[in-house]
Amino acid sequence: MQQIMERRIFPPRFPEMGFAMDVPSDFVSMPLPEEGVSFDSPETVAPLGLASSQVALAIVGVAARPAYTEGAVSQWLGYLAHQQGIDLSRARPGMVGPHPGVLADGRQIQDGTEVWMRVGAFEDGGRLVLVTGMTTAALVPSFGEALEAAVLSVALTDGKGPSANILPEGM
Repeated sequence: MQQIMERRIFPPRFPEMGFAMDVPSDFVSMPLPEEGVSFDSPETVAPLGLASSQVALAIVGVAARPAYTEGAVSQWLGYLAHQQGIDLSRARPGMVGPHPGVLADGRQIQDGTEVWMRVGAFEDGGRLVLVTGMTTAALVPSFGEALEAAVLSVALTDGKGPSANILPEGM
């Protein structure tokens, strides 16, 4: 099903972390948690923006955390996905908006329901940015294309440029 997309600007939740993203025009922006975020745990990411369908389980979200000191973007994404019980497949280098990064498909079982994901990750100025579009497997024909377009459209408004490898050296 073809969704009408619109470009939305998400104000920075943290300094220099505002972004723009194309989302289906009937999606609503979701409120973010008010409490502060501590990155003491290596699994912690902070939500920067969420948009959701009003009629079905279809969500696109952007989150970030400080980049790790070792490894590459693909390894960081794999680690965080594993911590959340997400099975990644087809991980490959690609562009998330103007940012070089990693794209992957994700699958997770939540309360007995299979959830499909399109995931993008990139590093910018020492920050790891994660973009996820998700819906139930049954709704992929209705929302999959729009969620993928949303993931591929994210652009930081104050991008600093990459400083980490996308893949481990030698790959």
